[in-house]
Amino acid sequence: MKYEDCIETLKKISMDSSQSEYMSESTYKAYNFDKIKTKYLNDLGISEEACKSVDGLITLNNTSYFLEFKNGKVKNQELRLKIKASVNIYCDIYKKYISDMRKCDEFILIYNESKNSSSRTEIGKYFSQKAGKEFGMFGLERYKKLYFQNIHAYTKSEFENFLNEKSIFNPI
Repeated sequence: MKYEDCIETLKKISMDSSQSEYMSESTYKAYNFDKIKTKYLNDLGISEEACKSVDGLITLNNTSYFLEFKNGKVKNQELRLKIKASVNIYCDIYKKYISDMRKCDEFILIYNESKNSSSRTEIGKYFSQKAGKEFGMFGLERYKKLYFQNIHAYTKSEFENFLNEKSIFNPI
């Protein structure tokens, strides 16, 4: 594959350069999807400024996990643009249809809880957890079944727990 040079640790991919802060301390390897987008667009003779993309991509057991790290306030419009462009690029590179993605691929937003929390969110998360479900946050549920089999919004610690649960993690 021509994107081998886009593989980095999740720690490096999660770096918020504006605040010199990491959203993950994980040394698991993943594709830096921002770099894939840049290379893909440049190969087409287009500036990387033409579109936005998600931050990372991990593939495990035939499931691709699209990762977006958000250290600041989550903005739905920005997420929507990143998801749409990333799905299009991914499908073109891997010669997949969106209907293929709906069967197994997932999207994970990793967000800074202190910058995106409210009592309403906490109450919703509490009752969703009691019901054995994930709380739909940031309007992401609209992309479930449109592009992805499943959507998750995790805090930094919830994402680390997710990675630990996947202890057989052998990305790429």
